[in-house]
Amino acid sequence: MPEHNYTESSLIEQPAIEIFQGLGYEHLNCYNETFGSGGTLGRDNTGEVVLIQRLRSALSRLNPDAADEVGRVK
Repeated sequence: MPEHNYTESSLIEQPAIEIFQGLGYEHLNCYNETFGSGGTLGRDNTGEVVLIQRLRSALSRLNPDAADEVGRVK
């Protein structure tokens, strides 16, 4: 009997990763993430779902005249 690879990873996750990479997004596999300021994403735990430093950086880049507002993002 042939083996089938009918898994969430092969049917959903990997195709989605390929689509987003094709659109220019960066993919990071953080399954074994290291936490802390020098860690993989710079967050302290899995509860930090918004990457504040990356958000501030993107907001500053997209809105250079809004430095005061960007600084208030917590």
